[in-house]
Amino acid sequence: RRVHGGNRQLKKSSKGMLLRLPLLVLSFFVGLLAIEERNLQSTAPKYLFLVRNFVPLVGCTVNGNNSLAQFTGYTVQLIQKIAAEFKWTYGKDYGFECVPSYEDIYLRMSNSGNQMIVGEGALRINSTWTAKDIKYSQPTYPSGLRMVVRQKNIRDMWSFAQPISWRVGLGLVISCAIVGVLIWIYEEKNWKRQRKSEHVLNLIEVLYDVFSSFFATNSITLRKWASKLLQWFTWVYVIIFVALYQADLTGKLSSSYFELEIASYDEALGNGAKIATLEEYKSELGGRSFDYRPTGDRNQTMMAIFQDLDERKVDAVIAEVPLVDYYMPQFCNFFMLDDIITGTPYVTAFSKNVDQNTIYLYTQYLTKWQENQQIRSIKKQAFDSGNNPDCGDDNNVITIKELGGLWIILASTAFIAIILFILRKCGWCQTPSNYMPPYYEYYNEKTQLFEEQLKEAVHTELKSKL
Repeated sequence: RRVHGGNRQLKKSSKGMLLRLPLLVLSFFVGLLAIEERNLQSTAPKYLFLVRNFVPLVGCTVNGNNSLAQFTGYTVQLIQKIAAEFKWTYGKDYGFECVPSYEDIYLRMSNSGNQMIVGEGALRINSTWTAKDIKYSQPTYPSGLRMVVRQKNIRDMWSFAQPISWRVGLGLVISCAIVGVLIWIYEEKNWKRQRKSEHVLNLIEVLYDVFSSFFATNSITLRKWASKLLQWFTWVYVIIFVALYQADLTGKLSSSYFELEIASYDEALGNGAKIATLEEYKSELGGRSFDYRPTGDRNQTMMAIFQDLDERKVDAVIAEVPLVDYYMPQFCNFFMLDDIITGTPYVTAFSKNVDQNTIYLYTQYLTKWQENQQIRSIKKQAFDSGNNPDCGDDNNVITIKELGGLWIILASTAFIAIILFILRKCGWCQTPSNYMPPYYEYYNEKTQLFEEQLKEAVHTELKSKL
C-alpha cells in the first residue's frame, strides 16, 4: 500500500509540474522582454528627432539603419549644427528616426511617454495637435504652395521691330514725307532764279535728307528760317523716337526673353487649365478639380509631374516651395509664379515633456545658423540635384537667327539698289538728279564764286598800294 500510495503521489506531482511548465516559460520570456525594454530605454537617445523623407530637406529610409550616415539633406545638417551648440553626442544625447508621414510624427509625439521627441522634416503648425500640448519653434524654412508654369522665348528674327507698331511706323513715314515736301516748297518758293526751269532743291534729295536725319547723315544746308524750324522740330521728333525705341528694344532683348503661358493662379482657374499636384495637398487646395497624383514615392511622383509639364501633358504644377526649388532647375523654361496659394512655413515640433528652456535655446541656435554663410553653402549643395540641363546660350546672347529680319531687309535693299543701278547704267531710267542740281552743289558754286571775287578784290587792293 505504501508503495502504491507513493506512486500515486508522484504521478500527481509530475502532472502538476507539467501544467505549470508553460506558465514558467511564459514568465521567463516576459522577463526577457522587460529586460530588453529596459536596455533599449537605457541606450535610447535623450532627444529623438523624428523625420520623414522629404528631399531636399531630409533624405532617409523608413525602417532603415538609424546611423547618422543614413540621414542627409539641408534640415539634417542644420540639426547637427544646433546639436553641436548644445554639445550633444549622436546616439547618446540625440538621434534620428525615419517615419512614413507627418501624421506618424504627431502620433509618436502625443504618446512619447518619457521620451523627448522632436519632429522635423516639412512640418507645419497644426491646430489639432497644438491643443494636445505640442510646442513649435519659429519658422525653419519658408514654404507654402506655389504654381509653376512654362515660359516661351519670344525673341525671333523680327524682335527688333516689336517696339514699333504698324501705326507708329506708318505715322513716322508719313510725317517725314510731309516735312520733306514742306521744306522743298519753302526753299523753292523763296529763291530768285534766272531760269525758272532750274531748281535749287531736288525733292528726292530733300526727302532723303529728312529721312537721313535718323542717322545724322543729312548734307543739305537750309537757308530759310521756316525750313530750319521745321527741320529742327523733325530732329527733336526723331531724337525722342529713337530714344524711346532704343530703350524699349533694350528692355525687350535684355529682360523680356520669355513670355509666361499662364500669368497667374486666377487665370489658370478661369481658363480651366490642367493643373497637376500631389494628393496630400487636396484639402489645402479646397478640393478643386485638379490632377491629383498619389504621393507614394514623393521623389518619383514629383519628377513625373514636372516631366509632364515639360512635355505639355499638363499646363501647370502646384507644389511646396522646397520641392519647386529642387525640381524646377532640372528643366528649362519653367517659372514659379509670385502668387502664394498657401503660405504656411515649416517649423520644428516638440513633445510636451521637452522643457521650455531647451526650446528657447534651440530657437536661438536655429536663428544663428540660418544666418551663417556656411549653412547657406550647405543649403545650396543640398538643393543641387546634379541633373541641371544645358539650356543653351539663347537667353544670354544674340543669335544669328534673331538677326534674320535685319539680313532680309539688308538683302532686299541691296537687291533694289542693284536694279536701280543697272537701269540707270543702261539708260533705261533717268533720275531727276540729271536735270535738277541739288542744293549743296549750288551752294558750293556760290561759295567758290565768293572766294574768287574776294581773291580778286584783295589782289586789286594790293596792286593799287604797290
